[in-house]
Amino acid sequence: MIAKPVDGLVSTKQAGEMIGVTPQTIRNWIHAGRLTGFRVGPQRFRIDAEELPKAVEVIQTSYAR
Repeated sequence: MIAKPVDGLVSTKQAGEMIGVTPQTIRNWIHAGRLTGFRVGPQRFRIDAEELPKAVEVIQTSYAR
């Protein structure tokens, strides 16, 4: 079960579950600039849940070329 986002922000695990990828993929996308990640600890990020569908759409269309 995916927890409800607090303040619209989700963890890398929650973000991955929402769009069907691993937390590592979410971290890779943050480091590549495809997603905006907000650092909340030495190794923890939070992601704006509203940004996820847009990021997936961009990634899917870039692979379609």
